[in-house]
Amino acid sequence: MDWETRARRLVAEFLADSIRHLNDAPTQALIDSLSAASDAFARFWASQDVDEREGGAREFNHPTRGRLVFDQITFKPAHREDLKLVILVGVDVAERPRE
Repeated sequence: MDWETRARRLVAEFLADSIRHLNDAPTQALIDSLSAASDAFARFWASQDVDEREGGAREFNHPTRGRLVFDQITFKPAHREDLKLVILVGVDVAERPRE
């Protein structure tokens, strides 16, 4: 997945996660700060796309360790919609083809 597609998705997930707190001062300050620091964030935020976090493969390019791949697992407690636990489980890159 290319950088822009992934970044757009992350902003949409952030909006989904923060939607209940958009009128809170700390949340608004964070959004304002991110928008001021990043034209891409401001553009993606303005699009108002909303996506729930999905599981699946996550890749990172580490400066010294190279390509790292993880499987993402998300847990949501049934009685606490405001909480979620996201776990990244390391995957042996040699055993997994590049997506």
